[in-house]
Amino acid sequence: MIIFEANDMTVPPHESGMHTFMYRGQGCETLREAVQRPFAVGKVHHMPLRPDEKIEDYLWGQYYLPPGQWSCLYETVIIQNIFAARGLAPRIYGVGAWQDKYGQLRPVQITDDLGKCDWGQDRAEVYAMYDHITALGRQMGMAVPGRDSGVQNVVAGKWVDFGGFSLLPEYEAQLTERFWQGTRWGDRPYQQILGANNAVDTCRDMEARIADLGLDTLDFTPRHVLDIGCSGGQFLNYLTRHYNARGTGYDTARAIPSAAEYSAYIGAWNIDYHVAALEKPVTGMGSHDLVLFLSMSRHVGLPEYVKDAAQKRLIVELHSEHEAEAAGWLADDFDIIREHRSADYNRLVLHAERKHA
Repeated sequence: MIIFEANDMTVPPHESGMHTFMYRGQGCETLREAVQRPFAVGKVHHMPLRPDEKIEDYLWGQYYLPPGQWSCLYETVIIQNIFAARGLAPRIYGVGAWQDKYGQLRPVQITDDLGKCDWGQDRAEVYAMYDHITALGRQMGMAVPGRDSGVQNVVAGKWVDFGGFSLLPEYEAQLTERFWQGTRWGDRPYQQILGANNAVDTCRDMEARIADLGLDTLDFTPRHVLDIGCSGGQFLNYLTRHYNARGTGYDTARAIPSAAEYSAYIGAWNIDYHVAALEKPVTGMGSHDLVLFLSMSRHVGLPEYVKDAAQKRLIVELHSEHEAEAAGWLADDFDIIREHRSADYNRLVLHAERKHA
């Protein structure tokens, strides 16, 4: 948990609700550095944690609402990020705590800064947005509260208050089915779910692949990881949590919604997912200190944009028809520092370090 102090903590007018207020002061630099989000701000909860209370157990709404209407803060973050992946809510990248001068800790959601609320916005549009969100929630396996009429819950066209939402017992099973369908390759799902009871037959054993690829024993700590052809995002889920990295994944319009929802559910919140046609150059991909390009050469060849994105380390898993040309493809910009065959499909795996990185 990120704990920070701030001497300039104030409650801004018109940006304070019953339970939370927005903070944009100097302490945000600590939050921004932690999640590598230069424009993130803090959504601070008024009520502090009890001395014996873990932030994972903090209940949103206590002291103000009857117990039946309290919400688990972590669960509401999961739900908000599920809707954020659909463009309906601001992202939350992590949860920390502000320590005041008395030593009390207040939960802080590290979130997008949408600016100030338009208090004159059309209430009918607010109703319509809430009805749309709650209909989606019910469809996905959530319990939703009654209609909230406050226009303050919509800022810059996004819903900002998920207090009262919760996940029903059947949600996980429904999510898992969506994940299997979204990441299917051929007659079965492609990626195994990390840490789950994997009764479903999948193409690749992800636990074994992490060890086989050496992702658990990298000789540096990546801060920003890119997975080109990320499928269900399981490598990103592992790497962002194992190394406290920011992640980015690209894949098809079928895979990305499943990957984004599953990452939100397990708390891997600092990952950006994008739909892209990877056969051609992808604009705006940026530079990353670790890039994964695994079993993609048969689908897109060996594009230059893959190398351009790797600032330090590029890990490539090749189909047999591209093995001979891979060394030449990498030669001008990278040194091959490790080479082996994958344990499951016997494919050539290269770890390449950018020269003069």
